[in-house]
Amino acid sequence: MGASLQLEGVMTRGDAAIVLYGYAPGGVDETYGLGRGYVYLDVSGINDSTSVKVSDVRSGALLGEGVVGSMELFTIKLPLETYFKVEADKMVSVYPAQPHAAFPMIKETK
Repeated sequence: MGASLQLEGVMTRGDAAIVLYGYAPGGVDETYGLGRGYVYLDVSGINDSTSVKVSDVRSGALLGEGVVGSMELFTIKLPLETYFKVEADKMVSVYPAQPHAAFPMIKETK
């Protein structure tokens, strides 16, 4: 069994957006049907009509975007060893989909 997925991030609130930075490290053996090298990242809406964007911090490439409602789920296939940024116009909950994964978060208010 390889290392458990651990994503770490810092949540900040800017002028009009919620921004989360995180990292999906390598070493995860079980990826629940995705194949080696990937993990699912889930974003749950707290409010209706919440715009969400997920991008790669290093390259700036957009990895995915969508709109979620209250209690709706936006799931993205995220490559391992990716530093990522989640941007939303309203509060969201962000976590890895694997049941054994951890996602410690530190909240900051700006």
